[in-house]
Amino acid sequence: MPRAQRQAAPTDHEQSPGSAEGADPADHARDSVAHLQAAARELIAAGRAMLDAAEEVVADPTVVSSLADALGTIVRVAGSAVSSSALSQAAAAARGAGPAEHDEPRVTRIRVN
Repeated sequence: MPRAQRQAAPTDHEQSPGSAEGADPADHARDSVAHLQAAARELIAAGRAMLDAAEEVVADPTVVSSLADALGTIVRVAGSAVSSSALSQAAAAARGAGPAEHDEPRVTRIRVN
């Protein structure tokens, strides 16, 4: 349903026609189904928009190339950060500069009976 035709959800100050006290439970059920259907339509529209955007990205080789380059850069940066961190830890362990035995653990275990 186009956005212009959809009804806004009632605010705290308003009530939908079927939400008055003493209303038939079937009315509430119909309202609930209508809201779920509207939400499902929104999800479908969002999915279509996402697929359209993905199709445009795939159709343009320059965009695909740029994304691949960006992903490669991220992987290289992450890889160098991990390897430098691992090297630092290995060097500290070799020097005997590991955590002191009197340091408190960083995780507190809570036993549940």
